[in-house]
Order: sequence, then structure tokens, then C-alpha cells
Amino acid sequence: MSRTPLRILAAIVLVTTVSLSGCNVLAQSTPLPPCAGPPNPTAGDVGDSLNQLVWMEDELPGDWSPSACTGWSAGPTKVLLAAAGRLSVDGDSAALAARLTSISTLTNIVYWSSSRGRWRNLFKEAVALSAPDRKARRADFIEDDFVPDRELYYWLKEDNPTAGVVYQMLVHERTPSRLVFETINVTAVKAKLLFLRAEIAARGEVRQLYYIERETDDTWRYYSLIRMGRASGLARTSAANYRNRAEAYFRFLAGLRMDREPPAAH
Repeated sequence: MSRTPLRILAAIVLVTTVSLSGCNVLAQSTPLPPCAGPPNPTAGDVGDSLNQLVWMEDELPGDWSPSACTGWSAGPTKVLLAAAGRLSVDGDSAALAARLTSISTLTNIVYWSSSRGRWRNLFKEAVALSAPDRKARRADFIEDDFVPDRELYYWLKEDNPTAGVVYQMLVHERTPSRLVFETINVTAVKAKLLFLRAEIAARGEVRQLYYIERETDDTWRYYSLIRMGRASGLARTSAANYRNRAEAYFRFLAGLRMDREPPAAH
């Protein structure tokens, strides 16, 4: 079996996102999002890399279930990742909303490929959609589209021979000083194996929840919680792959140089 699919899925999970070193160092506790209390992990300073933790299926406590405030239901979890950081933003949440809705600019994301040992682009294509259909292409959304109850869809294709995935972005909260949003895959994640496509994760099984909140005039706290539910064995890859992609997305959103040394993990 080709090892390519093992590199693919980490791109789907913006995220992104994992241990404090290249190896998988686990915290004694489980992740705690900001909505449930003091977050775990905690954020570093502006300009620092993300603090990240990742749990694979056999590393989660048997009684773990998502915090009720996430809106996620209990169930199988193949991969769980939490990350926290701080970023500097001039102005209010409109500046962040503008970055989040400029879907085509996701092709500018560069990450460190631990399997290939070099910096490379994460996505080959990133397209906004007017409906949950990859053929329903439209121009990028604008900042005014980033509001609760608006259905935003987009299509991502990683820079390798795999199928793209349609996602939905759900805005749960937007105020001048706080953004809470979630992305969900609305088509299955599939990998190309020879002449067949193997399903890695069914629709709705890759969920990414983000909290971005102003702390001072120009300093914002960032927290992401990423979960892959039911998934095939192809979902299990190295923590370095998840971590580097999560760091790349954070640097993109924070306006940091994405190929800045050192990478999050080798």
C-alpha cells in the first residue's frame, strides 16, 4: 500500500494541529476548550509557535467525551488535537473574518513536510462554493458573509493525487472581540489507492472548532479543537504531520512567515 494516503489526511485536519516536541508527549489531562473553563493547553506569547497536544484513539481515557459546550456528541474518536496560541491583530474581528473568508488564499499556506523533509504548499486548490457541490464555484466570500446562520461552503484539494473535500463553515458567534466557528466535512475524505478510492472518513466525521478572542487592544487568544470520529486505519499518521499542518494554518491566520525555521516538528 502506498504511504501517500498517510500524508494526505493530516492536511484535512487543519490541523493542524499534537505534541510539544517531534515525539508524541501526552498531557495527563484531556483538552479543555475555553468555553468549559481555563483552557488546556494554554497559549504562549505572540510570535511563539502553538502549544499543541494530540491524542490517538488508544491514548484517550476510556471515559472521555467532548465538553458539552462544544455541541459535539460522544462517540468513537480516532484523532483528537488541541492547540493554543496568541496572535496580533490590528482592529476588531472584521480583520480576522476577512482572512477566514478569503478561501482562495489558502493555497498560499506552506508547511513543513516531515515525510519529504522540505517546505511545500499544503493545498493545490481552494475554492469558495455557493452550494455543497464542488462544481458550484464562486468568488471568495467577503467579511460580511462571516455571520451566524450563514451557510458557507468551500472545496479544498491538497497538492497530491487525492480527491478534494467539500467543507461547511459554521459561524457560532461573532462580536467585535470574539469569533467562534466550526468547519465540518460534508463529503467523505477519500484517498486514491492504485485505481480505487479508499474512504478514510465519512461525511461529518472531521470537525474543527475555533475560538479567537481579544485579550488586549491588539492581542488575541487562539484555541482550536480538532476531532476525527469514525475513520479507517489510514487516519493514523505521525503526530509531526498533524502538528506541522496546524502550525501552518495558525501562521497563515496570524500573518506570520509560514516557512520560518524551525518547523513545529521534524
